[in-house]
Amino acid sequence: MRLGHFALAHGLFSYGFKTRNVFKVRRRIKNVCFIRNFFCRFTQQISNQYFNLYLILLQMKTSPLFRLDFRDISKGLIVAVVGAVITAIENSISTGSITINWKNIGLTALSAGLAYLVKNFFTPSQVVTPAPTPAPAPTPAPAPAPTPTAQ
Repeated sequence: MRLGHFALAHGLFSYGFKTRNVFKVRRRIKNVCFIRNFFCRFTQQISNQYFNLYLILLQMKTSPLFRLDFRDISKGLIVAVVGAVITAIENSISTGSITINWKNIGLTALSAGLAYLVKNFFTPSQVVTPAPTPAPAPTPAPAPAPTPTAQ
């Protein structure tokens, strides 16, 4: 249930608000509510416009077929480093102590990085758009209170 302006002002007075003039408080609350509603609508309109522009800017075109960009090479380097770290962790867990086999780690990093680059080299160009964020699930309505039955 939504409180009216008069009920809200009266509630403020009963909880120690300084003025006894409930109508003056009511007018101030009305003005604040109008300003808040106007500001919310205005910012929502602006944010929708900027969000649409943001989605257009987020559309990313991948590198063309049989070509590698700097982005592909940097991501390939990241894949190589992550693959090397996972190999080092896996070897340490399997042996029970921290051991570093540089040859094994290097081969894993090289093969992971090259596999990523080869995959991107043979993948045709495409436009990637981000997936929209899902809307929050609606909250279920509370169950109605049981009515007492006459006995």
